[in-house]
Amino acid sequence: FGNLAPGSSGRISLNLSATNFEAEPRVEFLASAHSRRGTGFQLPIPLVLSEDIDSDGMPDLWEELYGLSFTDPSDAALDRDGDGASNRDEYFTGTDPTNPTSRLRLGVVRSDSQLILHFQVGPNRFWILERSASLQTGAPWSPISEGRSDAIGSPIESPVPLETIGFFRVRLPPSSGN
Repeated sequence: FGNLAPGSSGRISLNLSATNFEAEPRVEFLASAHSRRGTGFQLPIPLVLSEDIDSDGMPDLWEELYGLSFTDPSDAALDRDGDGASNRDEYFTGTDPTNPTSRLRLGVVRSDSQLILHFQVGPNRFWILERSASLQTGAPWSPISEGRSDAIGSPIESPVPLETIGFFRVRLPPSSGN
């Protein structure tokens, strides 16, 4: 950053890059500066990573990226690409709301000894694969496996013994990387 003479001022540029925040979209950095004499200061700097002005559950930057309105909450329920998933669901699962082939779906491949369940979610999303013996309302769902997708959202495969008969679903808990 160079040296500054006592009493002078200067400009410091700081570039921050942040991805996949799971908590609040607001964070606070603590900037500090110290001179060779040991004097200095600390200054809290609030940083809003992404607001949600219309309170529709989708960050404004994400809405802007995909051509949605960050001032109209009704666009959260729309299905821009016609794939059966709302824009809010596409945000939550980490899929692209402008691409009808980009959606959360559970596939099954059968081998001689097991089923391979496969699906894909967005980057750094926590997922739970669950099974139920029935689709009746109130029927219990039991976890079979769980994990977190990698940083690029690679496909996930989960083997299940053939004896595991039932219905399967992928669940993304609310704090899943949004």
